[in-house]
Amino acid sequence: DEVVVMDQLLLRSAQVRDIILARALALPERQVRQILERRLLPDGLIERQSEGEGMAFKTYYRISHACLAVTATRLQNVEDSLNSQVTPEYQCTTCKQAFDSLTAMSFNFRCRTCNEPFVCGEAPSVMQDRLWRFRNKCK
Repeated sequence: DEVVVMDQLLLRSAQVRDIILARALALPERQVRQILERRLLPDGLIERQSEGEGMAFKTYYRISHACLAVTATRLQNVEDSLNSQVTPEYQCTTCKQAFDSLTAMSFNFRCRTCNEPFVCGEAPSVMQDRLWRFRNKCK
């Protein structure tokens, strides 16, 4: 339920009343208010702004700017982690040993065992595919 409410807040990208969220999600207003007040607000995921008095009292909710910044940083860290795992490998043509770029450079791009030059191999296709899918999901 929390994810659905957060998704609606993100889609609207503005301050939204709980009544509007309840209508958009086809959920009872009380249930939406409980999700907002008891779960999302205490965790700092959303911000609340109230205005008016008595019968004209209105409460608006929006996604917290801090939440967006933390999420963006975490997504960037995940992408950097995936990107660092997709490094090209160098391989000996004779004995088929694989080396990362730092090791290959320290060996002057020649195998210590058979003295053959290294050939730049492709990065692991599984990791490339995983990075590609992650980037597409984040668009």
